[in-house]
Amino acid sequence: MKHFPFWLPIAWALGTASLAQAQPSDGGGAPPRGGPPAEAVAACKGKTSGASCSFTGRQNETLSGTCDSPPEGPPGSNSSSTSSTTGVLACRPARPSGPPPQR
Repeated sequence: MKHFPFWLPIAWALGTASLAQAQPSDGGGAPPRGGPPAEAVAACKGKTSGASCSFTGRQNETLSGTCDSPPEGPPGSNSSSTSSTTGVLACRPARPSGPPPQR
């Protein structure tokens, strides 16, 4: 009688866990990786393009701006069209005038 390889269940569990992490979530409504943060999308839920919005940023600061459609394509691409066909709006923070803050 042959013995069942003890490492087989471990390899299977690790393989399926890594595949589960690589799959996009269904129904989460979050934009793809590289898109606007979920907080920016939530700030514009139920609003129209150009509406005022605000959300809490990564450093716990309040960011104010306007609702806008994020650009299509991967970050850094030269595509100037917007993803208005998807209907996703996100709060685009207003850029302050003047030089960037010093660290």
